[in-house]
Amino acid sequence: MLPLLATATLYAALAATSPAPLQANLTVLLTEGQPLPTGQVATEVISGPVLDRSAGGYFVLLRADQGPPEIWHDPDGVGPLPLAFFHQPSPPANHTFLSASLDAASGGHVAWRMTTRRVQLGIAIDFDSVWVDSTRAWRPSDPSPIAGSNWLPGYPFIAVTATGELLLQSRVSNGTGQGTPILANVTTGQVLYQPGDPIGNTGESIGSVGEFATSPNGLSVVVRVSTTINPCFNGTSIDWLLRDGEPLRLNGVPIRTGMNLPASAGAAAGKRVERVSVGAVTDAGETLLPVYYGNTACAFPTDAAYFRGDQFLTAMPTSSTTAPSFLLPSGLLGSRQQAGLDIEGVSWVTPASGIDVDRDGVLDVGWSLHDLQANGGMHIGYRSDAESRIYARLRIRQAGSPPVTAFVAVEDRLHGETYCDGTPNSTGRGAKLTAFGSEAANDNDLTLLTNSLPSQSFGYALVSRTDGMVVQPGGSQGTLCLGGAIGRFLGATFQSGSTGSSITSMNLNALPQPMGTASAMAGEVWRFQVWYRDAVNGQATSNFSAAITVTLQ
Repeated sequence: MLPLLATATLYAALAATSPAPLQANLTVLLTEGQPLPTGQVATEVISGPVLDRSAGGYFVLLRADQGPPEIWHDPDGVGPLPLAFFHQPSPPANHTFLSASLDAASGGHVAWRMTTRRVQLGIAIDFDSVWVDSTRAWRPSDPSPIAGSNWLPGYPFIAVTATGELLLQSRVSNGTGQGTPILANVTTGQVLYQPGDPIGNTGESIGSVGEFATSPNGLSVVVRVSTTINPCFNGTSIDWLLRDGEPLRLNGVPIRTGMNLPASAGAAAGKRVERVSVGAVTDAGETLLPVYYGNTACAFPTDAAYFRGDQFLTAMPTSSTTAPSFLLPSGLLGSRQQAGLDIEGVSWVTPASGIDVDRDGVLDVGWSLHDLQANGGMHIGYRSDAESRIYARLRIRQAGSPPVTAFVAVEDRLHGETYCDGTPNSTGRGAKLTAFGSEAANDNDLTLLTNSLPSQSFGYALVSRTDGMVVQPGGSQGTLCLGGAIGRFLGATFQSGSTGSSITSMNLNALPQPMGTASAMAGEVWRFQVWYRDAVNGQATSNFSAAITVTLQ
């Protein structure tokens, strides 16, 4: 049985309507004002979408009308259940929900920080502790992984892996008042990064360890480290980005403050990097990275250039609210818009998106997306085992009523099962392919999205009912994974641009075939692949993307 969603007024409004049985685009999971099984009411949806590795679960932090915040989850997709209750010491503490990871086998884990303020000798002092689920996993004065030292008070960066291991960056005692910043796996006692460690083969050594980000499975870590003094900013350090011990690079050059952006960076080419930042990292180790620059060397950064791996995506002012926001596991790029969300430039969530408020699978008339500016901004999460499940925290409204913050599941719009991987191209990665839209043949709403292509590459999509396996056909570097009658989307030839991505619109009523076109029918399985140009060691060649199957409904 699904939980009640909101107030009696809301349900009275729903009962007064008889909406047509349309498929909703956004399914509301939790809202402000929702009664909870404990009898309390969710007064604030604080932190929403997070990693989902199970059949249909999520984590969400709620502030209820009584007592401290609570962490709820939905492992079975049938409604919210309490997972962890925040401890409320005396005096009351502030709680911050910082990391979460779901795993189908373990049911998932959350890590959170509790800050308690105490007054000692007339001075207010904040004391932090970090908890994994309902167990305290770290606090200042605990022994650190470095022999003879303890953790010092501070505001640590934390992450929890799918297996519940706690990764934490903070300072340890070193005989001085400053302490030494390290990044460690608190659960295993392993030091991951510390001052003195080499920065790959650059000849530089780490002087300080900063913030970090982990892949959803916790196995890949991107961290910001610092080395020598930066002459521009009065004693600040030169920062580098490391992934799994090696510096991240643009066109073979390690990313660091003080470097000049490569010619591939469009309008940002030649600009001096004044700040680097840890972005997103996928389970496969692909990264989304912003680097910051000003109008002149050593100027305060006013703009940011965004890169997927070493491919330039875009440059825009740091004040922009439409910057690239996240990477899906396949490397597809998601961007938050002022009134929506898109994937690789294709609209996914828009003001016209239908909303299912009571979780019956039917669009509820009178409800609409208000904006994505929920308290603290929109949060995005996704399933890493079947990436089509996107979660978002945003604001919705009923006609004539003020907006409320909601935690929603976005309609599954990513399709296609990969049965043949793309051969690595000049980017070092294989091109990936995803079908976006509806699998219903009658909807005629399916688009092919390709990413990890070489920049400025020309190509077109192929389609067949049959699979195949032809290695390096016609001197290509890749493998053709289609067989039988193969159609070519010659009328939809693309150029990938600087982002290394492409969009191919399809008419399911007229899929190209060697002798004409074919109309796709429900129950049929169609296979798609992209053929594109590349250059290896200066020699022109071609390659093929991954191949996918789509079963039409």
